[in-house]
Amino acid sequence: MSNDRIQKSSPIYIFHCVIFFLLTFGFGYLPAIEPITPLGMKTLGIFLGLLYGWSFVDMFWTSLIGLLATGLTGAMTVNTAISVGFGSNITQMVLFCAVFSAYLSTVGFTEYLAYWFISRKFAVGRPYVFIFLILFAAFILGACISVIATLMIVWSIFYGICDILGYKKGDKFTSIIMVGISYFAALGGGIFPWKPLAAVVYGYMIPFGYEADFVSFTIACVAVSIGCFALFMFAVKFIIRPDVTFYMQAGDSFAEHREKKMNKAQKIGAFCLIAYIAMLFLPEIMPVGMTGRATLKNLGMAGCVMLILAILVMIKPNGESLLNFKQAANQGINWDVIVLVASSLPVASILGSAEAGVMTLVGNVFGNIVANVNHIAFAVIVVLLASAVTQIAHNLVCAAVFTPIMCTFAAQIDISPMIIAPMLILALTVAIATPGASTTGAPIFGNSTWCPIKDAYLYNFYGWIITMICMVTIGLPITALFF
Repeated sequence: MSNDRIQKSSPIYIFHCVIFFLLTFGFGYLPAIEPITPLGMKTLGIFLGLLYGWSFVDMFWTSLIGLLATGLTGAMTVNTAISVGFGSNITQMVLFCAVFSAYLSTVGFTEYLAYWFISRKFAVGRPYVFIFLILFAAFILGACISVIATLMIVWSIFYGICDILGYKKGDKFTSIIMVGISYFAALGGGIFPWKPLAAVVYGYMIPFGYEADFVSFTIACVAVSIGCFALFMFAVKFIIRPDVTFYMQAGDSFAEHREKKMNKAQKIGAFCLIAYIAMLFLPEIMPVGMTGRATLKNLGMAGCVMLILAILVMIKPNGESLLNFKQAANQGINWDVIVLVASSLPVASILGSAEAGVMTLVGNVFGNIVANVNHIAFAVIVVLLASAVTQIAHNLVCAAVFTPIMCTFAAQIDISPMIIAPMLILALTVAIATPGASTTGAPIFGNSTWCPIKDAYLYNFYGWIITMICMVTIGLPITALFF
């Protein structure tokens, strides 16, 4: 259920608030279950309260209450909890990358990129190439900026396309492309580890001693995405088979965009994006000891984007900065996500500690099952189970639940969770099969004028199945090569 649909003064909202506070502050008074300690019970109550609050109440204020409650457990002070949460490089990365994404949108780089894809001459008279280009544009933009912003940009362009071609709202052609845009924008949003969901997962992995590996993550996720494109386009052409007659009759409708060139601001945006990606890739491929490698490695994902933003604000060619930081921050930063990430990190740190005893209990309960499962089966089970559960529970909530369990079980059977993490993140990213699965998956179900609800469910189901197939057959084998 969307939190926005609950009236803030309604009885059900008050009921959910009471449950949240009871879990957060009352669960710790229950008798501890061995080997969970009293500290573990308090922290587990906060964790459960946050999960409940995020799902049924509100992400922002429940996260703040959870952060304060963590500082009252005795494991750390309130100031320490705030420092761990908001001072983390994970939180900083999410915040500054949101500003960078807003900058790329503001200068018009993302819109230019979308029109560039759909205006290619080789797509004229080839409807499925044209459909692919629209979806690929959504994929690329989803990787560069927020998925929600991508949907607003590409959908608005597609509305104009439908008007030009003569397609009506609710047509099969319209519905499958609307869903496809949503699906591939979400998929693109999962191919880089600096996105918020990846930050949450890797944030929960830090207490277990693991950090994001940019190269292996991106290579595996891009490979899975290629497989998803192939299977999705096969399904569109041979199973769904939308009416492409109007497109065939339209001729070269988007020729006017073909000759447009990027302006100076857009070129700077493109250069900054390429530079950011290069700064993240280079430390992984440069020889150890090579000049500059240690500096780039030390900057990390947060430091690199902060450096780029600082340079953009510093340069004032006409008396004004290339980047209006305040404007971009207001446009790009989603504070719900920021405080969610910040509140989850200190909780994860305590839950993963030996003093809490929570992970010890989890290992005891499921130890026999894990002992009888080989590495391949374990990885497949985690990915498929997470992919299924996240379709009915919010993906950020699932990230908080599955990541610690994955790390604990992986240690027991001697498999690196780094093999599973990229596919777990991708599985949680493509949470689109139901309205409550994720914030990014919900808009297509709310856009019933253009895409009827039944079509949204059906075509999103296709996308979900395709993603699971590609993650298991392509993604996991590739990540296993790296670890």
